Amino acid sequence: MDPPRRGRPPLQCEVVVVQLKAHLRRGEDDDLIALFEHMPRRQWVNVWKAALRHGHCLKTQDDSETDAALVEALDKLVL
Repeated sequence: MDPPRRGRPPLQCEVVVVQLKAHLRRGEDDDLIALFEHMPRRQWVNVWKAALRHGHCLKTQDDSETDAALVEALDKLVL
């Protein structure tokens, strides 16, 4: 009989990896810089997910004007 495994059990679902990278500018993005500087790195993904969900980035209707503004905002946020 095998000894019990340590750590988390393996996931039973497919994992999709999305890499996010942002360039924040001092004097312009000080609030975001402070947020990330005072938060453990392992929590950063939770901030990104919450921001994307709260920012209504999930498409729910066909609105090309909103889509254009969203694309522009994401271009500035994620480089």
